[in-house]
Amino acid sequence: MTSLIYNQKWIQYKEKCEAEALVEDIWSGKYVQPNLILEAEYQKMLLNEGVGSFFSSAFAAVKSKIEDAAEWADNKMQSFIKASLEKLQDLLQFLRNHGFLKKYQTRRMQDVVGVFKRPEYLKLGSSMLMILTQKLAELGAKALVDFMAGGTGTATKAAIWIQENVEKIKLMLEAIQNFLDPKGLISVLWDFLNGSKFWQENEQTIKNLKDDLEDPHRAFKNAFAALSSSPSP
Repeated sequence: MTSLIYNQKWIQYKEKCEAEALVEDIWSGKYVQPNLILEAEYQKMLLNEGVGSFFSSAFAAVKSKIEDAAEWADNKMQSFIKASLEKLQDLLQFLRNHGFLKKYQTRRMQDVVGVFKRPEYLKLGSSMLMILTQKLAELGAKALVDFMAGGTGTATKAAIWIQENVEKIKLMLEAIQNFLDPKGLISVLWDFLNGSKFWQENEQTIKNLKDDLEDPHRAFKNAFAALSSSPSP
């Protein structure tokens, strides 16, 4: 029995490390093709064409990883989501600290990403976060966060660096905002997964995800409404 428990814990630890390593690989730009490190103006053009166009290269880069993740155990998906959200939180904190993001916007995004942690959405959540993290890697998010975390010497140098990269920083924010908007997320799901085996097997879950993203507190409100309407003893 002790040996069985040890083996189970070892497998869980190994899967946790594998999930975290994949986050680091994506975030570091391992899957970014050199010809996809594009200028800000071209990225803006893609975004104007639609969320699907903007995220198409990111989806293509991690498609095989998404397919692999469909077979993961729940705890491995949870580890991936946790590590991905930590990276995203670091970036959001940077954007907020430097005036690119308002407090209420941060709260809204936190509500949305919190939906991904729910057991029924782990598969979709890990897949979507792979696409978002890959897109942020294309836009150079790691370099931005590393620059600020590594000590820039003086506030003047930091201000100059931010000014020189302001268009890319704005694009990162637009990428996150568009992706974490329910319409944007469902658009990404539709463009990349519609008609696939994944879509067919998860169609109702995708519909529920859409509803919960539009109102992250929907389940609580429904439960409260049911409780309020129940007859008194």
